[in-house]
Amino acid sequence: MRYRSYGSFDDQPILDGDEGFMSMNTMTDPSQLENGLVTESKNMRLTKGVAETRKGTALYLPTASSTLIAQENILDAISVGLDGVNDDVLIATTTKAFKANDQGHSIITYPSGFPQVQNAFLLDTRVNTLMFSDPGPTLPFTLDATLGNSVLRLADGESEFKHWKQASVTEIIYSATGTHSVTLSHNTDLKIGEKIKIVNGAGFSNFAWEVSNVSENSIQIVSTDNSTKSNLSTQVGNMYLYSLADQCPPAKFATWAGNRLIVPVGVDELSISSSLSTHDFPVTNKLVIGSGESGDIQALEPLADDGLIVFKNHSIHIVSGVYEMKGASEGGRLAITRVTDQLGCTARDSIQVIGDEVIFLSPQGIYGLTLNAKGAGGVGLPPQAIRVSDVPLSKNINNHIESFDQNTSSACFHRGKYYIFNGSDIFVYSTLTQGWESIDSVPVGAKKLISINNQKARLLIIHNTSSILEGEANELGQDASLGQTESYESSITTREYRSNTYDNKHYRRVQLSWNALDATNNFEVTANTNNPDTTNKVIDYQGSNLVAQGNYSTRANLRSRGESISLKISNNNLGRIKVKRVLVEASGGSRANNKL
Repeated sequence: MRYRSYGSFDDQPILDGDEGFMSMNTMTDPSQLENGLVTESKNMRLTKGVAETRKGTALYLPTASSTLIAQENILDAISVGLDGVNDDVLIATTTKAFKANDQGHSIITYPSGFPQVQNAFLLDTRVNTLMFSDPGPTLPFTLDATLGNSVLRLADGESEFKHWKQASVTEIIYSATGTHSVTLSHNTDLKIGEKIKIVNGAGFSNFAWEVSNVSENSIQIVSTDNSTKSNLSTQVGNMYLYSLADQCPPAKFATWAGNRLIVPVGVDELSISSSLSTHDFPVTNKLVIGSGESGDIQALEPLADDGLIVFKNHSIHIVSGVYEMKGASEGGRLAITRVTDQLGCTARDSIQVIGDEVIFLSPQGIYGLTLNAKGAGGVGLPPQAIRVSDVPLSKNINNHIESFDQNTSSACFHRGKYYIFNGSDIFVYSTLTQGWESIDSVPVGAKKLISINNQKARLLIIHNTSSILEGEANELGQDASLGQTESYESSITTREYRSNTYDNKHYRRVQLSWNALDATNNFEVTANTNNPDTTNKVIDYQGSNLVAQGNYSTRANLRSRGESISLKISNNNLGRIKVKRVLVEASGGSRANNKL
């Protein structure tokens, strides 16, 4: 046991350590960090001041579904709500789509003649779920595994394949007067004056037509130029028609805000649909955002009170009053406010609205926009309604930001944490402690992060070769993917303990309080000292020395000298560990200094 007191000539022990671990700081010199900060956290979660190995990944879909979907070129995926409790995942590929959950999948076949998709952006609206595929059609999905009456549209040119309002036709009765009767299989929302095309209708398919009368499940049509067409006759059989009127513009992305579909058109312009419509776009419903300034519109993010954030390359704008679409002169509050021209965002998949904050990746770092509550400068009221943080949220990991690919980075919010994937690693930010917790490795082939609710909140990783993986799901310290498992190292590297002095010290002992969470675990502690520099493995439980599951308070002797010492605590690629406290004991004084 240690002495309770020391003589006047004894060198009293110098103690330093951490009673918990709160967040990671890779930017500040390790000898300058405050208590509770670590210089590196790898595959760990810093929860309640304890550093714990993260749970691994597991296959989310059944093996058969994963194998099938992994054979496709996955372009995008989102969660789609069914009953508000159990979400499905909608996956878009180049040739087909899949609706999937942890029980299996169903295939959604693209319509006949649908061009192969090269790019995809999926958007869930209150009306339907849309796939934007510029250059190419915009395709809406229904909640089941079939396509609805509104199928797809492709902008401009009647010869192009475009099927928004679509209806099945059972008969076309020819009339020499030029006004022909069309019988439909069900009622339709076609309107008088709407232009249509007919498919499989013999001579009728060669021309564009205009609706002249509507009566339940039948309409009358005339040629769009009011001329009499030849070579026409009554037709019976499998035909359908589609509308050429008011169409959704093609786009690489869009959003749903204020019960309207909002689509970027060109560099600065937004085209806005009628209320609760995804295909009717009045010519007057257009807004220009920062005309000719700050680059192109790069991302759109809806806000809860019918507002909209517009991100350009180098600026951010707020559009308010989207629902009414009425300006102040009409008694409305439609307005465009510039928030900043110092920051922009091109990584649209990184944007997450979390409570009163919008977190996003910009080329300058990861920033947050703070939304004021209504009554204190709400969104859409004065410009002070939104505040931009002066300091990036990524300030403590800014040395890693340069590695982030702005084009492929994606993020999601899951159980109080902001997860952002940079193409190779996942960086974890706790919105509760407002600190970075970990840099996670991820199986090669990961593409995008999404969060869904299916019996519980789930963190999903869209994966090129395993279709969908679920993160934080494997109780073992292993990442499971299709056909294989991979162990990973989890570790923390502490700050440099110097006991508030830069004098040289003789480090004698280290004590750690930790848990082994699996039946068998590796546990390794390496000590690193500065001035002079030494590295020693002081605790090594592996191979025949594997430890059983349980709680441990482990002591080890140190035989190192220097100004400061840091510890790397690792599971050495096996099992899961939990590290609670670290204590380092040194002795100072002239004798220790003389030995140096």
